[in-house]
Amino acid sequence: MRIVFLGDCITNQKAGIHYYAINLIRYIIKKYPEHQYCVVLTRLLPELSVEQIIVPVSKWIPFHLRLRQIFTIPSLLNKLQPDLVIELAHFGPFNLRSSIKRVTVIHDLTPITHPKLHPWSSVITHRFLMQKILTRATFIIANSDFTRDQIVSYFGKFDDKICIAYPFVHSFERNDLVPVGHDSKNPYFLTVGTLEPRKNHVTILKAFEIFCQYDSEYSLVIVGGEGWKNYRFKKALSVSPIKNRVILTGYLTRHELLIRYSQARAFIFASVVEGFGLPMLEASQFGLPLILAENASLPPWFRDTGLLFKPADVNTLSLHMQHLASKPDLHRTYSHRSKEAYSNYQKVQGQIDRIFVENPMID
Repeated sequence: MRIVFLGDCITNQKAGIHYYAINLIRYIIKKYPEHQYCVVLTRLLPELSVEQIIVPVSKWIPFHLRLRQIFTIPSLLNKLQPDLVIELAHFGPFNLRSSIKRVTVIHDLTPITHPKLHPWSSVITHRFLMQKILTRATFIIANSDFTRDQIVSYFGKFDDKICIAYPFVHSFERNDLVPVGHDSKNPYFLTVGTLEPRKNHVTILKAFEIFCQYDSEYSLVIVGGEGWKNYRFKKALSVSPIKNRVILTGYLTRHELLIRYSQARAFIFASVVEGFGLPMLEASQFGLPLILAENASLPPWFRDTGLLFKPADVNTLSLHMQHLASKPDLHRTYSHRSKEAYSNYQKVQGQIDRIFVENPMID
């Protein structure tokens, strides 16, 4: 079987979707080596050892990224005539011959369920296209039970098409994590996520301000690229009395991010809603105590593992920070729980055999 991945999200996004998509490709190729694979990208990606077809985006043509997805790439695919096309992030595949089977990967439905947290263009696009995309898909890959339930709840069907592929995180050797130009002598709390309202950085900042009344050593490290609608956080940071203790790293390479995880004291994830929440999994790989916002999307492996707080409750979040900073026994307990959660997660199996092995429609 010839399989084509559509990987625009890999070369055009620097967030969890990027890492999820790369690791999903690697996992599928390794687990099902009997098939032929290639990936369509906007530019060459050396870290992916698979045949790559480059369809660049022109900066001179308005909306060219979307035009490629709707017209240029389908024309190319119809000439290649693969057995299966996998769109790695929400939009498509579009305009394929009926003989070509389609899989679309859904990471979350937050532009539909929480429209105020997203740009209007994303909200409109999701509302207009998602029903058609899901209807035409042979299979739908969801990244979590929560995302699957959201699809079924919002659209009232498609549960028979949905296969879950939980995020894959590769193991590493700590000896390979060589520091890259930052000072780790002072302890710090770490949070990872694009600067956008859904990640709830304002709550973290306000809680850290309270924490700093009791501690003069800790810093707050915020890892993540520029997103949208982040003016409220930027304004809060600009007038914060402890802004000199807040480190904004921007986007980090994979190696730099792992270094930050390895040297952090604890991990904070205050997100209002997620599809899965990949940073929680990455932090648990390092055994970082987890301080987590309690919401419906919180995966079961972490719900009983971390210290929980309501997404807007700055006082409880600050109290958790104080306890982990001042009580070594508590820190060890939640570090152990974090490692245990990661170990339990590694035993979990997804359901994508239905797509690559068990389904006679694509033999």
